[in-house]
Order: sequence, then C-alpha cells, then structure tokens
Amino acid sequence: MSSVLGAIGLYSLSVANSDIAVFAAATVFALGICYFWPTMLGFVAERVPRSGALGLALMGGAGMLSVSAVLPIMGGIYDEKIAAAKQSGLAEAAAKAAGGAATLQDVVVLPIALAVVFTLLYLGDRRAGGYRAEKLAAAGATAD
Repeated sequence: MSSVLGAIGLYSLSVANSDIAVFAAATVFALGICYFWPTMLGFVAERVPRSGALGLALMGGAGMLSVSAVLPIMGGIYDEKIAAAKQSGLAEAAAKAAGGAATLQDVVVLPIALAVVFTLLYLGDRRAGGYRAEKLAAAGATAD
C-alpha cells in the first residue's frame, strides 16, 4: 500500500492546480513513503535475521544509493521537459512548472514498479502457505 499511495501522491502532485490540492497530494505522498523505511527494515529483520545490524545497514545503504542514482536522472528528465516546454513558447516560470509536473508523471513508474514487486512477494508468501518470520535457534541449542 505504501507504493500505491506514493504513486497516487506523485501523480496528484503533478496535476495539482491549487494550494489545497498540493497539500492534499503531498499528504497522500507522505503517507505512502513514511512506511517504506520501517517496512524494509522489518522485512530484513524478520526474513534475514542472521544478517543482523549489517543487513539493516545494507538495506539503509541501498535506499540511499538508489536515491543518489535516481536524482540525477530525474534532473536530466526535468531539464529535457523544461527545454521542450520553452520550445512550445512557454515563459521561463511556466516552462519550469510544466517540466516539474511532467517529470513527476514520468517518475510515477518507480512506485508502481515497487507495488508490482511487493505484490509478487505477497503472492509468493501466500503460495508458500502464508508469511513466516525466520526464527533463530537460541545460542547452544540444536535445530530440529
């Protein structure tokens, strides 16, 4: 649901045309993305508990790395959209606004892709008989 709310919020931000609409869209987006971090940490902690603090750190690092990889791409898309808007005769401010909206619409594919991945994980869990957290044996105990 985080990915779905994130996608709805991003798209809504791209078409918002009033202050209230922007705040409403930003709220939906915030509700979507605020659960990504705890969800991913919980996933690693429950599914790969042997990874410990290293696993949690790697998950956090992967998130930061993905942001640092995507932002320059988004900037390039934004620059292209501004240039296209200027060629169509829009003034500088209007071209930047149109470029920003078009960029957000292009970036909506990212949370949609995540929703597909998370749905596949969910369906895989259902096929396996439901979600089960991996349990570690106590120190010195033998596994059954």
